[in-house]
Amino acid sequence: MAFDVTILGSGSAKPTRTRCPSAHAVFHGDRLFLVDCGEGTQMQMARCSIAIERVHSIFLTHLHADHALGIFGLIASLSMSSRTAPLTVYAHGSFEPVFRQTVAFFVNRMSFELTFVPIDSEANTVIYEDNGITVTTVPLRHRVPTCGFIFREKPFPPNLKPGVVEEHHLSLAQIARLKEGQDIVLEDGELLSAGECLYQKRHPVSYAYLSDTLFTRRAIPMVEGVDLLYHEATYMADLLALAKQTGHSTTLQAAEFAKSAGAGKLIVGHYSARYTDLAPLLGEVRSVFQNAVLAIEGQSHRVAWH
Repeated sequence: MAFDVTILGSGSAKPTRTRCPSAHAVFHGDRLFLVDCGEGTQMQMARCSIAIERVHSIFLTHLHADHALGIFGLIASLSMSSRTAPLTVYAHGSFEPVFRQTVAFFVNRMSFELTFVPIDSEANTVIYEDNGITVTTVPLRHRVPTCGFIFREKPFPPNLKPGVVEEHHLSLAQIARLKEGQDIVLEDGELLSAGECLYQKRHPVSYAYLSDTLFTRRAIPMVEGVDLLYHEATYMADLLALAKQTGHSTTLQAAEFAKSAGAGKLIVGHYSARYTDLAPLLGEVRSVFQNAVLAIEGQSHRVAWH
């Protein structure tokens, strides 16, 4: 399996002619998840040839307009598409009354089950799980309750090292016990350790989305070793004071976070509307963390087995 992440929105509070508010489409197997749903998300999905009917769940980091306003239009469109599959929305609990009232106002006939799951933005806890992945909240520091999300594949079953079966003439029952992590005793009394016989053929991958936030060391161990990290970089380094005032991060802070977390690859986004040329932002990021790219709307990033 793999995660495929498509950037739907890369701007910050004020949309521009070239940048939409925050949203990522995250594919894993046959499931599509949205992380944030800023204004115009469904139109961006259409431009990227992503069918809105595929959306399985929506995760909102916080309740600012540029991260959440698009959800109502998306749900209204889904209700007109004869969707029958359930849809689950994960967001801060204070949003539920407004969410349900607004949906009820605009959607006359709901053809599918709509579930709202309140999340605790201060907790580092698993909020979603299926056969292949988990989604865990990552507490962040912003002007309102905010959390990021880390998507992790579940570990794959280990494989027996080549030659083990033939060397020890193992039965099917013994093979099964070893794969379950149990040591076995051979006919000659030798103890065969599962740890010595097994290896991980494929390593599960991960993707984290952290926006909006001040630089926060508390979150580093929660995403340590993440394969693909999206971290907001609203401002360049010279506007550090403004970043602190507004609850955002700079390019250098995003890069330092990725470096400290041991991330494999960094995507920066949530650019202030003041920036038209993004090359200087990327230059600052790469001065600290080389394997970094800009969030460009319509582009996709794959995190595959390794």
